[in-house]
Amino acid sequence: MRKIKKYITYSIIIGITNSGVKASEIKKKNSSVTQKTLMSLSDIKTGDLNFFSSLNLDSVSLDDFEEGTNFNGYHVNSDPHFHTLVNIKAPKGGILRLSTVSPSVISLNPFVSLNFPPGIFSVHEPNSAVASLMMRCWRCAFHMIPYCSNKIRKAKDNSWITFYLDPKAKFHDGTPITAQDVLATFEYFLRYGSFYRKKLGEKVKSILVQDSQTITFYMKPIKESAQFGLGYEPDFPLVLAGLPILSKADISWRNGNEDSMTPLTGSGPYRLCRHTDTITIYERVKDFWGKDLPQFQGISNADEIQYKRFITKESAFSAFLRKEIDLWKEDNPEQWDLYFYSANFENKIRIHTVNHKQPVGMKGFFFNAQLPLFKDIRLRQGISAIFDLKFSDFRRIVGKRARRIQSFFQGTPYACLNALTLQEQKALLGLPVPITQIATPKLQNKREILNHFKRAGWSLKNQILQKNNTPMRFVIITKKKEEKVWAERFSIYLKDFGIEALVKEVDETAYYQKISKKDFDIIVAERRGTLSPGAEQISYWTSEHAGPQGKNYSGIQDPNIDFACKQIMVFWNDQEKYTLWLRILDHLLKLGCYVLPLHYYDTKIIAHWRRVEVPKPVDYFFNFSSETSCWISPK
Repeated sequence: MRKIKKYITYSIIIGITNSGVKASEIKKKNSSVTQKTLMSLSDIKTGDLNFFSSLNLDSVSLDDFEEGTNFNGYHVNSDPHFHTLVNIKAPKGGILRLSTVSPSVISLNPFVSLNFPPGIFSVHEPNSAVASLMMRCWRCAFHMIPYCSNKIRKAKDNSWITFYLDPKAKFHDGTPITAQDVLATFEYFLRYGSFYRKKLGEKVKSILVQDSQTITFYMKPIKESAQFGLGYEPDFPLVLAGLPILSKADISWRNGNEDSMTPLTGSGPYRLCRHTDTITIYERVKDFWGKDLPQFQGISNADEIQYKRFITKESAFSAFLRKEIDLWKEDNPEQWDLYFYSANFENKIRIHTVNHKQPVGMKGFFFNAQLPLFKDIRLRQGISAIFDLKFSDFRRIVGKRARRIQSFFQGTPYACLNALTLQEQKALLGLPVPITQIATPKLQNKREILNHFKRAGWSLKNQILQKNNTPMRFVIITKKKEEKVWAERFSIYLKDFGIEALVKEVDETAYYQKISKKDFDIIVAERRGTLSPGAEQISYWTSEHAGPQGKNYSGIQDPNIDFACKQIMVFWNDQEKYTLWLRILDHLLKLGCYVLPLHYYDTKIIAHWRRVEVPKPVDYFFNFSSETSCWISPK
């Protein structure tokens, strides 16, 4: 059995380690390992990083691995699989003008800030200024294809993954992309990154830089038992594959206090060339190192991409009508009808109607379940029942084509929409904390809802729902005009039950600050859907992420939900049990009434001026492809 050679470890971080020894004083004990660095994350703390390893590499076997160029689901292969939803013969040139709705931009560094312009980095968008190890393949769930890494080797049990960098990959300043840049990026995220990026370090045990083109990540197990032994998170290697790569030289001087409007050194097909309060402009890098790769054919077509910023969606659409914006995507067909009948397009734009057949996600009113008021499930049940009772009236403002979201996994095979099967009932009864009921109470009229509140100690007196002479009062936070309209209508329904709900619209900066601090009563929020739910469910719903800055908006702390999320990871390779536990998670979330689901539409609209062409099929373009796969018509 081949073993990894045991490398002598030394620190690569300037500073004081937990042992009190300066990194600069660490001496290499063997000159044969001068290019080999191991970074241990076993004792990681924000602002106090210990990069010494206690990992015994002699115990790690390399026999049981997969090797290739792509991720196909959770497995590695070398099957050619590039962007199929593009026109590989699309002409280059021209200016593509797009819109973005945001009240402000406070940073050009998307890895430490929440308010940044589009186009700098997105794992879903290969046309960004900053490149990543691998890129998402449009249309395919959990499929990654080469980018800066052109080969991968992964343990079949997901305990480690090795990335081999493309020797041609380079930054915009001409310097090559190396494994040391990847390592420096990871360390930078752990020190100064957003909460989500800092959490990545909790899942990585150590990192080995073998040479300038090769880097290996070793994972921490997520379970250990006599029955299963060690187990590792199945989709975390894909998360690492989407890791952006920053220049070590560029970030070496950044300490979190630098000017946030200082651009990062990129390596993607576009370079940020101008940014103001109203527009962000990128220019195509003519000598982009990856321009001849198959996966970049048909994308990065425009010579220049302009993102014009607007405060509201309405002002952005007005700009579209004035031909200042080239493309418009509308997921509300009712709103489009208003646009269409109020505007004179004069047959100068092309309009495509798209049938929505993809995961819906969850959009709704998220309760802050950590507040004393909403810790009582009976109140969440009662308030949810009010909206259920009034939803037919609610459709008067969102349109007759609006459909109610009924599952956290709507549009996937994992939605728990029908009666529980015997297997699902058995799983519910075997949860760590016994559940007293497997269905929410049916509250079908005002009297039943008020009686339910009364059982929680709240009574209607003088048209005010109160407990111990304290009226029920809370605030609903929104960040968009349409969300405010929904919340205001909901507040009218609540008032009929003696509940005072104030509606407050804030800008995006304040909105995300309130989320990060859990400083809200109820907030209108959304979770994007996916065909392959995975580790993101842990960050969305488990106790581990319920604190400040966590992605668990409702602050859910339910051992049963924690267990269900963990089971999803344990049985990721067993489709039957994977499906079972996703349906159990769906049922538990609905049972807890942590989110009051809103609505969605099953048709969407794409409109663009004739100077711009979009790839076909158009329905897939709406759901998967990037606007930057469009091209300017030479006619």
